[in-house]
Amino acid sequence: MWNYSYILPNFFVLLLFLAYFFSRPRLPINRNRIFLVLLIVNLLHLVIDVLSSKADENYYLYPVWLLYLLNMLFFIFFFIQFFTFFLFTLNELHSYDESSFRFNPLFVLAGLISVLVTLSSFFTGAVFYIDSNGYHSGPLYNIIYFCSAFYIILSLVLILIRKNNLQRRKIFALLAYNVTLFMGIIVRRLFPEYIIMFLFYLLAIIIIFQSFEDHNLYRNEYGVFNTQALERMLNERAGRYQYDILGFMIRNFSELREVYSRREMDSCTSQIAVYLTKKYPKLTVFYVRSGRFLIHSDKKMDMDRIHEEIRERFGHPWNTEDMEFYLEAGFVSLSVSAENNSLDIVLNALASSLKITETVPDAYLKIGAKELDSLKRQRLVKLALDTAIEQDKVEVFFQPLVDAKTRKIVGAEALARIRDENGTLISPGEFIPIAESNGQIDYVGRQVYEKTCRFLNEHKLESMGLSWVNVNVSPIQCMRRDLRDNFMSILDKYNLSPELIHLEITEESMVDYELLENQMQDMSKDGFCFVLDDYGSGYSNVSRIKRCPFINVKLDMSIVRAHCNAPDGILPALVQAFKQMNFKITAEGIETEEMADILSDIGCDFLQGYLYSKPIPLEEFLQKYSGQEQKRPLQNSHTC
Repeated sequence: MWNYSYILPNFFVLLLFLAYFFSRPRLPINRNRIFLVLLIVNLLHLVIDVLSSKADENYYLYPVWLLYLLNMLFFIFFFIQFFTFFLFTLNELHSYDESSFRFNPLFVLAGLISVLVTLSSFFTGAVFYIDSNGYHSGPLYNIIYFCSAFYIILSLVLILIRKNNLQRRKIFALLAYNVTLFMGIIVRRLFPEYIIMFLFYLLAIIIIFQSFEDHNLYRNEYGVFNTQALERMLNERAGRYQYDILGFMIRNFSELREVYSRREMDSCTSQIAVYLTKKYPKLTVFYVRSGRFLIHSDKKMDMDRIHEEIRERFGHPWNTEDMEFYLEAGFVSLSVSAENNSLDIVLNALASSLKITETVPDAYLKIGAKELDSLKRQRLVKLALDTAIEQDKVEVFFQPLVDAKTRKIVGAEALARIRDENGTLISPGEFIPIAESNGQIDYVGRQVYEKTCRFLNEHKLESMGLSWVNVNVSPIQCMRRDLRDNFMSILDKYNLSPELIHLEITEESMVDYELLENQMQDMSKDGFCFVLDDYGSGYSNVSRIKRCPFINVKLDMSIVRAHCNAPDGILPALVQAFKQMNFKITAEGIETEEMADILSDIGCDFLQGYLYSKPIPLEEFLQKYSGQEQKRPLQNSHTC
C-alpha cells in the first residue's frame, strides 16, 4: 500500500545528526534546543509513521483502539513537526519567547485546532476512521495540509516583514528550508502512496544545520566559546532569566605576550581552557580575548568555591614545551537577576570590573544588584542624553544671580537639563559626568549657548532685570580652535552683543593653558566676558587666574558652606585678594539669609543659590521675573 524506499536512509541520517549533535559541546541557547527538538520529533514521527502504516496495511491483526492510537500519534506529530520548524524561524527572527509563546493564539491556534479535530476522529471520523475494511481518510483529512501550509506561509510572511533584522545569508536560509517544506507538502499531496515527506524534512534540517548550526561559529582556537557566543547567549537571557558568571583576567597578559612569544602564551591560554572545561563540565566556559575567561551557569553557582579552586591552580605553573609560567589572575563574580540582565549592562559590568582586577593583586570583586542597578541607571541616562542631543532636546534652565547689597536680580546662569523617556528631569550630577567622559558635553554646550542666545533675542534682558547671562563652556569646547568663530556666528545670527553673554570656565579647562589663554584674549577683544567657575573645588593656581582675562570668580559652594559653618579669616582674605586684582566675586550655594549676610559682609558682589531660586525653565523664569526692569544702572553690575 505504501512505498518505504526513502525511510531507512532518512532514519540513519537522523541518527547521524543526533550523534554529531551530542558529540560536540553546544551553547545553551534556544537555537540549539529547538534544533535538538526538531531532530527528536522528526525521528519519532518517522518511526510512528512506519508503525502506523504497517499497522494499517495489516489492520486485521491489531485491535481497533491501537490502530486509532497509532494514526492519531502520526497526525499529532505531523502538526508538531511543522510547529517546531515554525519555532525555529521565530527564534532566528528574535520573536521566540519560552515564557509567552504558549499563550499567543497566533502561534498555537492552527496546531491546536488540528490536534483537537484529529482527536475527535475516534468519535466523528473527521480526519480518518477505521472500519471492518481498515483505515480510511475522513472528510477533513486535508487539515494536515492546511495546518502545515499555515505555519509555512506565516513563517514566510514574518521573514519578509523582518528581513532587515538579519543578514542576507540567513534570510536566504530561512526562505530555503520553508520553501523546501512547502514543496514537500505538494509532493506528498500528489503522491500519497510514497512516504516521501521525510526526505523534505531531512533537506530542511540539512539547510538549517549548514546555515545555523556551524560548530565553529561560536568556538575559538582554544576549544571554548567565544565573545560572539557570549553575546548571543546573554542577549537571549535579557529580561527573562537570572544567572551567575565568574570571570577572571590574567594580569599583564598583553605585556607577557610581548615579552614571551605569542605561541608560548597561546599554549598557556589553551591549557587554562582545557583545565576549566574538564574541571567544570556542567558549566559554560568562554574566552573573551586578552586573557579573560568567563564561567556561566543558569543555576546558582558556588562562585566562592570555584574562585578558590581556580586561584589555587594559578599557584602552580602552567607548563609549555620550553618554559614554566607562573601567572596571576584577578577575579569578578556577577549574580544577575532577571531585571538587570540586559546585554549592555552585564558586558559593561564585566569589562569595567575585569579592568580593575588587572591592577589590583589577588583581586576578587563581587558585583551585586546595587552595582547593576547603578549601571542600569547610567544606561538609561546615556540613552536620554543621546536622544536629547540627536533631537535637539537639551533644555535650558535659568538660575538668578542677585546683587549682594540690594538683593535684586542682576544676572542669571544658563544650565543644561535633559529628561528621561517619561519626561522626568534627570539630575545634572548624573548626565554631566557621562557627557564629559564621552565627549558629548560639547554638543550639550552648543545647544545651551544657542538656545540662550535665541531666548535673549526674543526677550530683552532689561525686561527681566538682567544685565548678563552666564553660559558654561566645557573643557572640550575650550580646546576647540573654532570656538570664537562658532560663538560669534551664533551671536550674529541672533543679533546680540558679546557683552551680554558671560562665559563660565572651570580650572579643569586649563589643560592646554597656552591655547586657552590665547583664545580668551582674542575673544575678549571681541567683547566676550569670562567668569572662573567653581573656584576652590580643586587645585587652584592664582598666578594662572591672574594672567587670564576673567572679570568674575565664582566661589564653589563647598568653600562657601565650610566658611559659613566655621567662619575664619581664610575666605575673607581670599575675597579681598581677588578684589584687589579687580575681580568681582560670586558666592554659590546660598541657602539661608544668614549665609547671604555672611558672604555679603566679607565682600562678595553677587549671590546665587536656592535661597533666591532653584534653576527653572525659561518660560517660568520669564513669567516670574518679567517686568523687573532696573530704573537705574546697578551699582555692582559689571561689564567687560
